Amino acid sequence: MPALAAVGSNTGLTYCAETVFGTTPATPTMKVVRAKTGAKFDLKRDTFSSKEMSATRQVMGLTYGNRSGSGELPFEFSYGSFDDFLEAVMGGTWTANVLKVGNVKRSFTFEQQYPDINLNEQNTGVVMTGFSLGVKPNAIVEGSFSHMFKDQSSAQYADDGVTTMAFAATTITRSAGSFITDGFAVGDSVTITGASTAGNNKTIVITTLTATVMTASAGAMTVDTAKTGVTLSKTLSASPEAANTNPVFDSFTGTLLEGGTALAIVTGIDVKFDQAANVSNVLFDPTVQQVSLGTVNVTGTLVVRFINNTLKKKFLSGTASTLQFTLGATSKMYQFHMASIKYTSAAADSGENELTQSMAFQALYDATDTTTLKITRTP
Repeated sequence: MPALAAVGSNTGLTYCAETVFGTTPATPTMKVVRAKTGAKFDLKRDTFSSKEMSATRQVMGLTYGNRSGSGELPFEFSYGSFDDFLEAVMGGTWTANVLKVGNVKRSFTFEQQYPDINLNEQNTGVVMTGFSLGVKPNAIVEGSFSHMFKDQSSAQYADDGVTTMAFAATTITRSAGSFITDGFAVGDSVTITGASTAGNNKTIVITTLTATVMTASAGAMTVDTAKTGVTLSKTLSASPEAANTNPVFDSFTGTLLEGGTALAIVTGIDVKFDQAANVSNVLFDPTVQQVSLGTVNVTGTLVVRFINNTLKKKFLSGTASTLQFTLGATSKMYQFHMASIKYTSAAADSGENELTQSMAFQALYDATDTTTLKITRTP
């Protein structure tokens, strides 16, 4: 029988908010993520090998050190699908449908489900560290969240072709009370409930019995089995909250204002929100203790048809401007507003049919908006 392989398009992804960094709530409310293929949760483990001299001239051992994770969460942008992540990455709170940069720290637990190989992976302490958003001609609006996380566990939760599992004779002891007084007897069948699916429950037959020692026979049963090296674990997402079905945004519906004036020559815009993120570690614990977030940096590129030198003059003179673009029409839309930007370059692209300019910009803190970037949603 050929081995099954995971299929990327069939991968599920759910998440829940954590109240304590790196700790999944005891009864998590999982939500389905509207992610596209390419979601990554990559765990890195530092390693050390001894430099002691050896007559063999070979590495004699390896030790694991700190571990930490990072990755990307690509998406096709749609209304209401990523508000939790926008709020987390900007450190603000949606107030009257307006989001600004703030200092609130949030983390999540994510679970990836691979149904083709019956595998779950749980990633804890996931902190959003940045996001990008791009609007291109004749295309769906796409972007990506970057993140760092504390730890990862991997679990096989259902049978993958091995239909039986043998178990050795089992001895159970107790330090107080009496099995006999509790009513157990030789020949009784006893079911030990597993920590996973019902198939992992273990039925044993008592062969010898004293007040404090119970011995059961060896045997075999059909179960959900774990592959070597991974732990049986039930999914966190038995009944997740479904994602909304709002349509994705495209490049045909929206507006763009530069300096407060509609700009009809734009052929593309990219915005990147980044912050100097780093992980903190301590002695005697290899896991991440905290993901610290540094200075917020909002940059982007405005690509325009070259019909005059208005924007280039702003770059040459160092004149500040404003930039605002809206995705959507009259409802279920987002407005991205940067009240203070400065252009940092004006690169020309000499095409065969027309000339374009790539105007790179840097957004700055605005005292009136009290933020570098302001996002307004219209329900």
